[in-house]
Amino acid sequence: MASTQLFFAECTTRSAHPGYALEMNGETPQPETIDRMIRANLKLHRVTFARLAETFHLSHAVEQAAAAAKLLATGSVTPADYLNFLKQHLPVMAENVADRIRSEKSAGSFAGNQAVRVLANYSES
Repeated sequence: MASTQLFFAECTTRSAHPGYALEMNGETPQPETIDRMIRANLKLHRVTFARLAETFHLSHAVEQAAAAAKLLATGSVTPADYLNFLKQHLPVMAENVADRIRSEKSAGSFAGNQAVRVLANYSES
């Protein structure tokens, strides 16, 4: 039987809390491991920035996708490695989101500003 993954992230206006995921293998949901959650987030980061680069030609989006791919290629990514990755890349991520928002006629499309603020608060804790 095929499995279905459900990902959850709990966020507040001041900080983001670690998310969790469940893997549904037919009968009983099982909590996801931190290693697999980190890898899933890095894969999402890679794909998201690759799409932003291709679709909107955002500055540094290609480098963001490549950085996530490089970290994924190392094999095991510890929580400390992942947090350092986020801290190191947050300014560039924020600039990419800001570039996208500036190109829109309406402010805050896709709640990008809020997402970057939450990520910044989380990375500082």
